[in-house]
Amino acid sequence: MNVIRKDNLLLHKNFLKVKRNEDGRDIFIPGPVVSEFENEIWNVNKIIYFKS
Repeated sequence: MNVIRKDNLLLHKNFLKVKRNEDGRDIFIPGPVVSEFENEIWNVNKIIYFKS
C-alpha cells in the first residue's frame, strides 16, 4: 500500500503522480510525499516532499 491517511493529510510512501490544472501535464514526484486536501482527496491544496 502506497498511501496512509491521517485527517486531511495523505502520506505517499513511494511516489505521487499529479496532473496540473494549468496545462494538463502529469508530474511524478518520488516519495515520500505528503499531500494536504480539504474535502476531496483528489483536490490537493499543498504538496510537501522530502529531498534526500
